[in-house]
Parts: sequence; C-alpha cells; structure tokens
Amino acid sequence: RRVQDNSEKGNVFQTAFFPPKPATMVVPPDMQYPPPAWEFCLITNEQIERAFKRMKPLRATKPGTIPNSVLTHCADLLASHIGPVYRATFTMEEYPDVLSATNTIILRKPGKSDYQNPNAYRPIILSDGWGRGFHATLNQDLVAWCEHLGLIPDRHFSG
Repeated sequence: RRVQDNSEKGNVFQTAFFPPKPATMVVPPDMQYPPPAWEFCLITNEQIERAFKRMKPLRATKPGTIPNSVLTHCADLLASHIGPVYRATFTMEEYPDVLSATNTIILRKPGKSDYQNPNAYRPIILSDGWGRGFHATLNQDLVAWCEHLGLIPDRHFSG
C-alpha cells in the first residue's frame, strides 16, 4: 500500500526498524549470580584519552554536541576535564539521560530501484559526543578484562 503523508511514513519506518520491546523480563526474581569476575575500578583520564583518540573523527554526532573530531584531536587536553564528570556517574550513582539520548534519521540507500520499499532505507543513529566518548571508554575497559580472563578470544572486539 502507498502511504499518504509523513506521519504514515514514520509509522512504516518505525515498524520496519524498531521491533517492539519484549512484554516481560525473563530474569527470575530469586536469580543467584556468580561472584564478579573482576573488581570494578573507576575509569582513569588515561583510559578516556585513549578511547577518545581511537574514535572515528568524521563520524556524525547529534546536532549541538561535541563532534568526534574535537574529541580525537584534543583528547590529551579534554580527558582531565571530562574525567571527573565521567567518574561521578559511578561515585554519585547518577547517569545523565543526555549521555544516552539519540536521534535516528532515515536515509535512502543509494542505488535502490524502489524507494517505496522500507528496505530501501537505513536508520542512522546520531548520539551525544560526550556520551559516545563515555561509552567508548567503558567498552574499552570491558573488552580488555574479557580478553584478559579468556571470556572472549584475544582481539575479538579490539581489532
């Protein structure tokens, strides 16, 4: 069927790209978890700087947020200033919503013959630059521990 307006088009894309959430959680309320595999440590400025430098500089971020290119090129200057903010998410047990807020835009895939088909489009997720840096730092630490403990093969995620 053909859609008549942008509202209908939005509904078609939402159905195609975002499946519904599961109805219920399947974790039993009395779940017994194994002991932690490692002791959590707060992230360091050095880890933040390393994560910033590894980010792709030309990757787009949400409008109004810091671009990746600034994080990659100024990592040594920014890490000591953003480090206390990132660490506060753990010491204060507060995670700012802005770090995980995203915008999703829909782009046409080049060379597709039928743009009436939702599969001729792809979603692009734009996230907050500071949030992306925070998650990159945590991911780097998590992968390093998993590789060290043999939970995943060496260089499975780190390239």
